[in-house]
Amino acid sequence: MPEEHEKSDSWLLHTSTTTVAEALAEVRQVLDGLDSTELKHMNETFYAHAYESLDVVVRRLLDALETAGIDRRRGEGIELVMPELIESLRGLLGDKLVAYMASVEETSTVAHWADPADTTTPSAEVAARLIAAHHAAALLSRRDSAAVVQAWFQGRNPMLDDKAPARFLREHELAEVAPRLLAAARAFAAAP
Repeated sequence: MPEEHEKSDSWLLHTSTTTVAEALAEVRQVLDGLDSTELKHMNETFYAHAYESLDVVVRRLLDALETAGIDRRRGEGIELVMPELIESLRGLLGDKLVAYMASVEETSTVAHWADPADTTTPSAEVAARLIAAHHAAALLSRRDSAAVVQAWFQGRNPMLDDKAPARFLREHELAEVAPRLLAAARAFAAAP
């Protein structure tokens, strides 16, 4: 693992999160750190460290939700950032794919989540999955069209146990999903 990456997330061990906004900022900081890591540093040790870092910040997010009296099963409090993120994800991937990754049957649910005036929000776990999906989709969309990004999310990927990224995101443990999904997206984006 690169030394600068080890130093960049050492704050995880020495900080405490008190608000939902701070917890979401920590999740974003870990994901941004993963996004800035060069492909040549993607090895087993890196994955283990990234998994551990993401696990810590997701637990802090869930703890912050609980401390704030927010029912994380209903996703209360997530409404501060989710409508914009989900609207962007809908634009990149379409309603059906977002609904599939969120494990909801109706695309109308996704539309409700994207509406800032609507109080319907995803659960904290689904929100974290959608944040990871958005991060990967945004990375890919820097170079490719929305159609290519959609195809990438639906095609089998050897870096994700030969599963489609959307399926991998939906079925695997949350802390495992983001590092591997972003590594696979980075590898695709770096290919000639």
